[in-house]
Amino acid sequence: MRYRHQETGELLTEKEVQGKLSYKYDYVDLGLEYTINEVISTIASEEWKKTYDDGYFIFLFRQAISQSDIEPAFLLCWTIWEHLFALNNKEWLDHVSIEQTSGEKKVAFMLNKYLLISVDDSARREIKRITKARNRLAHFGKKPDDVEIEELRLFVRLTEQIMAIVLGLKPSNAFNSIDHLNNLLRGNRTPSQSI
Repeated sequence: MRYRHQETGELLTEKEVQGKLSYKYDYVDLGLEYTINEVISTIASEEWKKTYDDGYFIFLFRQAISQSDIEPAFLLCWTIWEHLFALNNKEWLDHVSIEQTSGEKKVAFMLNKYLLISVDDSARREIKRITKARNRLAHFGKKPDDVEIEELRLFVRLTEQIMAIVLGLKPSNAFNSIDHLNNLLRGNRTPSQSI
């Protein structure tokens, strides 16, 4: 454990801080500091900036996770998926082709690229249902009855995992999102299940 002096920034070990005015020292989690430095190094690299077009989607993600309501968070996360789809396909698809690619195909691509999930016919039906929910929510301000709030929340959780991957971090599965996703893609929806 390390402690940092609030005024001077001096780092001390736990043993060194004993006998000093401990209220002037803050505990420092070096693991977090290391991780933050790694993320900063990653997003500052020219290769990363070129691949991810300077990372505008990070701004979108910050907006999404600061939402108190799930619907706007879901829509912002959908925008992030569309943005990442475009960045990953800009070498061989022009802007018109990217815009005209269906939402289902974009989601299937993202699931495969970032979460290593193959999409079969059953999964495509579920993706199409979620895509319709996105369209209804974006154009009419209300989700359809056949989509649960927990399914929208799952999409946000999956976005968190994708963001971790893009930032060079190991995504957490603390919310068991991958199992929930696999159940959803098989058509095993349980509305009361908390995601």
